Amino acid sequence: MNRIATWELWGQLNRSERRKVVIAIYAPEPDPESPHGDYRTLVEMQGVTKSKYGYGVNSMQSLVIAMQLLRIQLESALHDGWQYYFDADDTDP
Repeated sequence: MNRIATWELWGQLNRSERRKVVIAIYAPEPDPESPHGDYRTLVEMQGVTKSKYGYGVNSMQSLVIAMQLLRIQLESALHDGWQYYFDADDTDP
């Protein structure tokens, strides 16, 4: 699988110790379980949530849906108490 975009930052859940969080989006690929030639795009938030796929009828649609999925995952994590920082010593979320 080929990463097409990554973002490394630091995250902290409530008052736990900060840890590195890697957000990654992979290149769209044909969905091996689709009988119609649909696509899927993997989104990862390593250290925060499980990896998930955005699915679509073509590579562009799966990529757009994966980006929307990433937004939902970030908002959900913030709601759950996650804060994000640019580095380990950054004081502003």
